[in-house]
Amino acid sequence: MGISALQANGELPPGEHEASLDEVESVYGSSNDRRRFFMRGLREAVNNFECSGVRTLWMNGNFITDKEEPHDIDGCWEYTPVVDSEKLDPVFLGAREEMKGKYGLGFFIANIIEMGNVFRFLGFSR
Repeated sequence: MGISALQANGELPPGEHEASLDEVESVYGSSNDRRRFFMRGLREAVNNFECSGVRTLWMNGNFITDKEEPHDIDGCWEYTPVVDSEKLDPVFLGAREEMKGKYGLGFFIANIIEMGNVFRFLGFSR
């Protein structure tokens, strides 16, 4: 594992980059109060996803760039038959505003089609 170096434009190179939550925090989540705030929300969300049986998450957006003050964390999660919807926080099945208000992020089900587009959220978020 390991997070690739950012390009000159402040973004990761194209493609998927596997990383642990600790790696994400060390690279993106600790340089200022805003990033630490988002990292706390991400850790809480990941805890709920793990307890619910979600095993794969993808992140995107300006949190994983060199932007000093990101707006939020964007991403999606993989729904599989082992996901226990009784344990999953209902905000992850609802509106982005609810997720953003509680966790500072917007994570949608990767397997579904984004409204108004022909992409699954996983493809849309790239």
